[in-house]
This record gives sequence, structure tokens and C-alpha cells, in this order.
Amino acid sequence: MSNPSQFVPQPTAQVIVTPVGVVPAAPPPPEGADTQADEAKRAAADNLLKAETQAPPDRGRPVEIGQGLYYLVIGLWPLLSAESFQHVTGPRLDLWMTRTLGLVIATVGVALLVAMRRRSVAPEAAVMAIGVATVLGVTDLINVSLRTVGPIYGLDFIIQAAFVYIWVRALTSTTDAVHLVRR
Repeated sequence: MSNPSQFVPQPTAQVIVTPVGVVPAAPPPPEGADTQADEAKRAAADNLLKAETQAPPDRGRPVEIGQGLYYLVIGLWPLLSAESFQHVTGPRLDLWMTRTLGLVIATVGVALLVAMRRRSVAPEAAVMAIGVATVLGVTDLINVSLRTVGPIYGLDFIIQAAFVYIWVRALTSTTDAVHLVRR
């Protein structure tokens, strides 16, 4: 029996051996070819590869940490001390609803804190953070205006508006928007 490796052509300057067969090699560039343009193309390709493989710089961390911790604290507060929560925010008729909403807000806080471990902002985390802050802020503003909640919710409105502002500003900078799209 003959050795099968004897029948495999060896690479030469004219052919390239690949797993699927033998292909002709590219001819050498003609004398005086534009090697400067080729070098520029290679450099551009190398830069693109580096940009796509390097971890992007930290984005959103301060706002994710701040909003995440804030939501975790205000979300757990009615569960841990309903009495002090009602003392500051006003009495509640349906304490179970307050606790349920608190758990939802705390869950969003945990999600933001988990998201901050990434090296760039996931679009889903940004949408959630902006959306929740907008809903809570608008609800605060309406209910403070109608005087159905205490004035402390005016402070919460300012905090929620600040979260929205910081997120929108961070995401509209060119660098951050590129990192969001790249995901």
C-alpha cells in the first residue's frame, strides 16, 4: 500500500495547498507597482481589526452605578421599613402595591448594576434606564402637580430627569454611539 501523503502536492510559489484543494497563488506584483497604496490599505485594515477587537472604553459606568444603587435603595425601602417609607412619602392604602412596585424598581437597579460590569453600554440597558427614569419622572411630575403625592416626589422628579439627561448626553456623543451600534 502506498502512503497517501505522497500524492499531496507540496506548496510552491505557483500554488497554495488548502484543506479543500490546491489553488493558484497570486502572481507577484509587477515591477514598479503602487506598493504605497497597498501598504495604506493594509494599515487601514489593521486599524479596523484593532478597533473591532479591542474592548471599548468604559461608558455609562457612573450613571449605571448611581441609578442602579438609587433604584435598589428606593425599591427595597418599603419592604425593609414600611413605617419610615410612609413617614417620608405619605401614607399608603395599598401597601402591597407599594412593595410590589418597590421590588420592580429594585430589580431594575440590580440589572443596571450587573450591566455596569460590561466594558460598554448594552443598548438594552440604556433603553431600560432611560425608559424607567422617564416613566417615574413623568409620574412624579404629574402627581406632584395634582397634589396627590407629597412634595418629596418633586425631588425624585429632579433625580429622574438628571438620569435621563446624563444618559441622553452620554449616548449622543460620537464615541458612545459607535460602541452601542457595534454590539
